[in-house]
Amino acid sequence: MTHQKAGGVEVGLMNELIRESVRKLNLPEEIAENCFDRHYGTVSPTNADAIAERFSARVYVAREALALVNERITRGESNDSLRAIEEHLATIISGSSGTISEVLDPVGILRALERGRAFRIAPEFISTIVGISDERIGGDVERYSRTELVTTYARGGFMYQPSEISEIQPIFSSVSFQPGIRFYDLGSGYGHPLFYGAALRPDMFFTGIEIMRGRVVECRNVVTRLGLQNIAFEVGDVSKGGFSDADVIFLFNPFPPDTHREVTARIAELAVRKPLAVLDYEGLVTQSLPDLRPIRCARISPFRLIVSRSFPKESCALVGR
Repeated sequence: MTHQKAGGVEVGLMNELIRESVRKLNLPEEIAENCFDRHYGTVSPTNADAIAERFSARVYVAREALALVNERITRGESNDSLRAIEEHLATIISGSSGTISEVLDPVGILRALERGRAFRIAPEFISTIVGISDERIGGDVERYSRTELVTTYARGGFMYQPSEISEIQPIFSSVSFQPGIRFYDLGSGYGHPLFYGAALRPDMFFTGIEIMRGRVVECRNVVTRLGLQNIAFEVGDVSKGGFSDADVIFLFNPFPPDTHREVTARIAELAVRKPLAVLDYEGLVTQSLPDLRPIRCARISPFRLIVSRSFPKESCALVGR
């Protein structure tokens, strides 16, 4: 039997994939009925939670359904229907098929998302709220030629993986950062942790260093549009430094191996000269640095809180420990 089609997509097959995805993600059954409603209307601090939940469910269900489609194609089931669904789901994940008519008070919305959630907020929702218009969740290296990557950046790949608010929220809810400190994100991508932190803590200053100029330009446009005074983005290769005035360094597993070695050396040099705290995803970057030591029982979400061994008391004071 031929399934009814909508926009070139077989509705029956699409619904089958959606329901299977909802079950695999352990979401309520009603999500399958309404998460693909593409009209969200106006988002404000008062309704941000509800819209974030709908928006995020839609993205995560689409992402799971896309994985199911890819499994079928890999098994040799490739056909025009699956290819059409694959294209449709990719469009949903990119956010281009959802409609938010207006965003009222983006900074207020970020603050309203501070409380703990029973659902994961999709990074695409944050991008939409702050107005990032050129974000490629899977990585944006395709805009550069291989020659440019190798000769200009000497690395060969800079894939982008956004931090999720569910992982960032515990940092700002459980760490008592000292007012006035400088918080650096090394390899900041499109700046999700910094926009969130800058909204919550106007008494701190946030800086992102990112090697890809296009990402920095996009983030600077957001800073100007939102009128944020406590955040800046710089183009730079962090393996060569550029963060000597940092009080807190945020690391979301951002580096290939060669950069990793160079950045850890820079961080170690800094830690022997001044108080320093580091939030390191799974301890992956700083785990072997003798000049830093973890704070006992200070694991925040997937991040380890680590401080200068030369200035332990002063470093702990930076994060209220």
